[in-house]
Amino acid sequence: MALKLRINPAVVTDLQEINDYIARDNPDAATRLIHTIYSDIEKLAAFPKIGASLSSKIKIKTDYRYLVCGNYLIIYKAEGDFVSVYRVLNGMRNYLSIIFADEFPKD
Repeated sequence: MALKLRINPAVVTDLQEINDYIARDNPDAATRLIHTIYSDIEKLAAFPKIGASLSSKIKIKTDYRYLVCGNYLIIYKAEGDFVSVYRVLNGMRNYLSIIFADEFPKD
């Protein structure tokens, strides 16, 4: 049984920024990438454990998981009947400081 998807509003912003950045040089590539990311997000409803646990990369116990999609990471949690997608971030960014900004605020 597939879970329901919940998409954080930040994901919409992330995807728009990704699209805008890539489309400057190659609009067709931007469209293909966004389509691929959406397709991978939809797969999470049927296969919520397909991504790796973020705890495997850091020494913090967390329920966050990530799915690699090209150069991007889809950050999500499987929560009861839902898969909640929180962010889509470039893997080259300091994505941990973005994800855990509330837990580790900047001084």
